[in-house]
Parts: sequence; C-alpha cells; structure tokens
Amino acid sequence: MESILVIDDDPMVRSILAMMLYDAGFEVIEAADPAAAREVMLAKKPDLVTIDIDLSGPPGLELITEIRKRALLKDVPIVAFRSYAGKPAVVVGADVTFDKPLNIQDILDTVQSLLPHGDSVPESEPEPEPVLKHSGKG
Repeated sequence: MESILVIDDDPMVRSILAMMLYDAGFEVIEAADPAAAREVMLAKKPDLVTIDIDLSGPPGLELITEIRKRALLKDVPIVAFRSYAGKPAVVVGADVTFDKPLNIQDILDTVQSLLPHGDSVPESEPEPEPVLKHSGKG
C-alpha cells in the first residue's frame, strides 16, 4: 500500500485530506508542522507528500526545498496547496500546486498520476487472440 504524508497545520484540512486519501486506499501519515514532517520522513520514506505552503513557522516552500535537497527524498512527488496567489510551489520543486478551495477529485486524479503505478497498471488483461485452424480442405 502506498503511503502519503499529509502536512498541514490546519487540523480540519489535514483531517479531510487524510480521510479522502485513506478512503481511496492509501496509507496516510499526518504531520501538523515541518518538524513533525521531518521526523516522519526520516523514519519512513513516503511515496508522495502533500503540503500546505502556507504553514505557520517555517513556510512550506522552505520545506519543499529541503525535501528536494535530501538524496533519499528528492524523487518523492510533492503536491502543494496554497490559499493565496503567491509564488507557485513548482518553482521550488513541487510537482503541482493547487489553489484553495480544493477540488477533491482533481487531487485524487493528480495523486494517482504522480505515483509510480499511475500509468503503468493496465486497466484489464488483454484477451487472447482466437486461434484459427485451417483444415486444408477447401
């Protein structure tokens, strides 16, 4: 099961995101601030990170930059959220930035596309070709 680290200092937003991702079949780890996020990432590398760039304390943009500098985490996809029309997080290394209010389906679609299985899992097994035999008569 793929793990997603949800970093947001707003407990309601963090809880809603966590519940949505859990319901979609992901293991969800929550962090309320950059310090807690660092502890989690050092203990277990997440498959994807969502981050509110409007975090109190060190801004989320700084945490994204820090994640991209760490060899173990540099390839982890990052989905960033912001509530103001400031600097987009993609400038410092996020894979995508969403403006709040958030559209749940857009987030789920983006998460699925960023994870390694996103475009490599076949939707169904191809059916075998029918075998035609020629009897030689005719």
